[in-house]
Amino acid sequence: MIIDLARLKPGGEMIEGEDPSSILELEPGSVAEILTPIHYSLLVELLPGELVVRGSLSCRAAFGCGRCAKRFETPIRVADFLRVREYRELTEAMDLTPDMREDMILALPNYPVCSPGCRGLCPQCGADWNEKTCSCRPPGENQTWDALDQLKKRME
Repeated sequence: MIIDLARLKPGGEMIEGEDPSSILELEPGSVAEILTPIHYSLLVELLPGELVVRGSLSCRAAFGCGRCAKRFETPIRVADFLRVREYRELTEAMDLTPDMREDMILALPNYPVCSPGCRGLCPQCGADWNEKTCSCRPPGENQTWDALDQLKKRME
């Protein structure tokens, strides 16, 4: 998003619009798939020697759940976007695209899950514990001595 400083109204103004999701420069096949353009709603103020921009950014994204591997969609929101940039009298425009990219990428979840209660997959058979239970032993049980226990039973 490029802000034309010469066209700003005194006292600041609200700017709303959208930038394409390609500004995030995410690689194809990455963890997140951005589904909508980046929507912005910003108050832009031109102060002596400074440009102050504050507001919100949002979009929708799709992820693979880190527990059950199912695809899910969720909103991504930066509610407190704030940038203060110095400028000189000769500056005609300022590009805030790198700042928007940085804040949106930082808003992506580090470990996306479809819901806080997602139970995940069985590490032994792969069953989705959200849909059914399996007969596998819980992963916490110590199975180190199972082979010897079986051998002992046969010898008795």
